[in-house]
This record gives sequence, C-alpha cells and structure tokens, in this order.
Amino acid sequence: MFGSSDWSGCLQKRRSVKRWILGSQLGELDTVWPGAAYVTNADQGNAILEMTDNSRFISTVRIRETLQLTCSLKAIRRRLHENGIHNR
Repeated sequence: MFGSSDWSGCLQKRRSVKRWILGSQLGELDTVWPGAAYVTNADQGNAILEMTDNSRFISTVRIRETLQLTCSLKAIRRRLHENGIHNR
C-alpha cells in the first residue's frame, strides 16, 4: 500500500525537525544575518526624506531625477518605507 518513497519523505521530515530543534537549542536561530550595504549614503537618505516632506505627492522617479541619484527606484522606496512613508 505504501511505497518506499512515502516512508523516505517521512524520515526526511523527521531529520529536518531534529536539526531545527538542535539548532534552536544551540542558539543558532537567534543570530542576526547582516544584509547588503545601503546603496545610498546617509546624506542622500536625508535628502530623499526632506524632499518628501516638502512635496507630499512626489514620485520616486521625480526624486531620483531631481537628486541625480544612480540607485534604483526600489532603493528609494525602501528608504521611504523604513521611515514610515508609503505609496510613492
């Protein structure tokens, strides 16, 4: 009724759970992994925020063009989202 592949999947799940439990007991799950470095520096980030304070409905394209940034639009949106500014 059950093939060998059914049982092997069950054993693999058990191994994964045991490995996860062992990792949590050793404290490996509490480590913070560093992300990539920012594409914009602090001055550029402040300029982005200041521009959105002055012009409430400005787009990210306009911000990039005005400040002559070489970063992506996603990087600008990420900076805005980190400071609680959404939907630009």
